[in-house]
Amino acid sequence: MPDRTSATSASRLLAGAIALGVCAGLGVGAVEVGWLAYAARVYFDGTGELARYGIRELGFLAGVGAIAGFAQGLIAVAIADLARALEARRPSGRWSDRLYTFLCAPLLAWGCAQIFKGPRARAIPGHTLYAIAIGLFALGAIYAGLGLWGALGRKIAARPIGRLPLLVLVALALATWSLYVGDQRILPRLYRFFHVGLDLATFAAAELTLLLLWRIAASWRGLRVRPARAFVLGLLALVVGAAALSSFDRSRGLRALALERSAPL
Repeated sequence: MPDRTSATSASRLLAGAIALGVCAGLGVGAVEVGWLAYAARVYFDGTGELARYGIRELGFLAGVGAIAGFAQGLIAVAIADLARALEARRPSGRWSDRLYTFLCAPLLAWGCAQIFKGPRARAIPGHTLYAIAIGLFALGAIYAGLGLWGALGRKIAARPIGRLPLLVLVALALATWSLYVGDQRILPRLYRFFHVGLDLATFAAAELTLLLLWRIAASWRGLRVRPARAFVLGLLALVVGAAALSSFDRSRGLRALALERSAPL
């Protein structure tokens, strides 16, 4: 029975991650289409071209989200299993947070190295120590954030929910929008690593926003992830994403707009 329960939990976790990735891809796409309609509509040949572009981008990012969600789900299942094993040997309640923080270390190390890669940055005295300090601070912030996220989840589950989760939900939605706008406005076409980081942060903020919204809704309505439906959603998103990518490849005008005006594409 424990093995069957564990397999069911892993299937639900993987399915939930796929659904979350698809929805986050659609969310980021919706943010971008809204931005383009507001700030770059003059580059489109009328509302029809903007609509065609938006449909393709939403489809493509949904497919990318399905792939990202699947990868995240596999990681989440592996970390959940490892955390349970470590908790059985040395209980602490934070093994999962520690493992996720450790997993972020290589990406943060790469980012800190990129910050001081330029000739001017390398000329700063003690730049290596600055890079290490930034990385350690970021790791500490991630670990603390995971702890706060867990406490927020327990508060939602305890009910009544109160105002705090709703305020955090609004803050995450604003963070998603702000990160995207920063990606478009700050140092455009310069420092590729910086924009890759903002892309990842935008997608992560969108995922956290939707995950928190789901938890609040599930607490109110008793909703649960249905793995079969989530897997079908992921497969559908992959098909639609592949079709959208192919249509971008066939349309020189839309492809040029994507390369010039899109942040995540």
